[in-house]
Amino acid sequence: MRTARAWLRATPAWTEDEQEELVRDWCARRGLAVVIYRESKAARSMWLKAVRGTEAAVLPRLDILAQRDGKRSPSADLTITLDDLRSRAGVVADATLDATSADGGRWQDAIAAALGIIRAGGGRPLTKSQARAMARKSTDLRRARSTVALWKSEAKAKERERLRKRVWINTVAFVNWVSARAELPDALRELERRSLERIFGGRTGKTRRPKT
Repeated sequence: MRTARAWLRATPAWTEDEQEELVRDWCARRGLAVVIYRESKAARSMWLKAVRGTEAAVLPRLDILAQRDGKRSPSADLTITLDDLRSRAGVVADATLDATSADGGRWQDAIAAALGIIRAGGGRPLTKSQARAMARKSTDLRRARSTVALWKSEAKAKERERLRKRVWINTVAFVNWVSARAELPDALRELERRSLERIFGGRTGKTRRPKT
């Protein structure tokens, strides 16, 4: 792959020139010659039609792709247009997060970060550290959901019940949820209270302080 086609769309806080600098740097580090398409000079549809399967389709950040003045929501537009773009291009890239559609989990994190920006109504440029922080948050959320699903499964039923009685609802030995969590297996120690309650229920069990 030797060529990239990039799409730029200015936001109130991020100019096309600033986006172009980021995109050109990303492409240069990969030895890609880049053709720039600016919303101020060309319609998005022209860029989409121009992209070839032997080329990279590069965006300064994925949410830049979403249109906010169409019949569908920006989030829906992003999802649908990304699917179309992936069918046209050899690879699609987010220059801010340094993630491509060939990167698996990192790509899903980039999509989640873009959708989060859209929901927040943000057009601001993120620093690389901010963008990566959003991606990490998405990764942590996905990992937490997987852990909850595993521990709610039938395969974990016996161990789940054992831990529920011995630790989670044992309010005598563990006076708060944080101290109870510390006694759980490593994977569960990463979860927040809400996720743990989805697995074990509330901490109001039948454990009682022994009579003296």
